[in-house]
Amino acid sequence: MVEREKKVTTRAICNPMATTDNVVCQNRACESTNRLAVGTCFSEDCIRSHHYVPLRLCQECFTALHTETATTHMRHSGMTCAWGSPLERDIVEAIVKLLKETSGNLEGQQTFLI
Repeated sequence: MVEREKKVTTRAICNPMATTDNVVCQNRACESTNRLAVGTCFSEDCIRSHHYVPLRLCQECFTALHTETATTHMRHSGMTCAWGSPLERDIVEAIVKLLKETSGNLEGQQTFLI
């Protein structure tokens, strides 16, 4: 007696991004005058033509490719100005903590050098 095999749906997996400091839009059809990359898209619709590597996009392409999509894409973009936003306090606290931690580490290193 042969058991029926279950159908398994497969999903595309993103390949790793290069560690280069590529800050230019990677959309082949980009016609923007400012090609500075401001966001990255990880969705299969966008990365399929890029050998399944996440795609860095300029502001114009980032907006154009994602305004009329039926499904929401998994994407990442940097924050706009944090000053005056609800995150301002948290960001300032994080910076102060990092500075304290760094200065403590530097003071510890200086005592060993003397």
